[in-house]
Amino acid sequence: MIHCVAARADWGVTRRSETWGRAAGISFATDGTASAAVSRHLAKLKELKLISTASDGRMTRITKLLEDGSGNPYTRPSGNAEGSRKDIYFKVPFAYWEQGYYRSLDIPAKAMLFILMSQRSRSFVLHKAREYALWDGVSPSTVGRGIEELKAKGLLYEFLSEQYLDGSSVFGQSRRVRWALAAPFDLNVNKQELEAAEAAWTPEGIALTALRLGSRIPVLSGAAAPR
Repeated sequence: MIHCVAARADWGVTRRSETWGRAAGISFATDGTASAAVSRHLAKLKELKLISTASDGRMTRITKLLEDGSGNPYTRPSGNAEGSRKDIYFKVPFAYWEQGYYRSLDIPAKAMLFILMSQRSRSFVLHKAREYALWDGVSPSTVGRGIEELKAKGLLYEFLSEQYLDGSSVFGQSRRVRWALAAPFDLNVNKQELEAAEAAWTPEGIALTALRLGSRIPVLSGAAAPR
């Protein structure tokens, strides 16, 4: 929420504790007790080096810091698709809050939702729980529970089945399922993949796809061959 509203040049914002409390659902009190409830959450964000605070009259000014927890000042991503991950905006749709997912999803499902969104791919293979745990610092049981909840709630679905090279298979090939996140959580796809998907639906792209498929089907390729 701080990131949404702290958009001034110094990346800071000053609001009453009651305003933060109502907006975040932390406290709806108007007798002065909201300050203590909000302060506990701000203290946690400060501990994680995600914000800094300073007195601003009788209120507190909150300044957002870089999201990597380094404590460095916040800098705007350049948006350069060819640059590092720090150059790219990681976008979370407003539907996450407006449709109540921030409340209805359990912690494992929230963790896996953001991990899968960070892959920035239209579709992906679900790896073993131990691999996700090693890469992202979550337990295998958290991975498993999170993925199952995302499937059950329709946020993660089977996108397609594909054939791939597999050296452990007798035939050298196997089939696997590629998964995808449902809209609007599919918005972090990288630029190159989006452009490739758009090109595939042009007349030229459809024709090339038909030729590639036709060359792999003996009857179709035989019928198309000159006599």
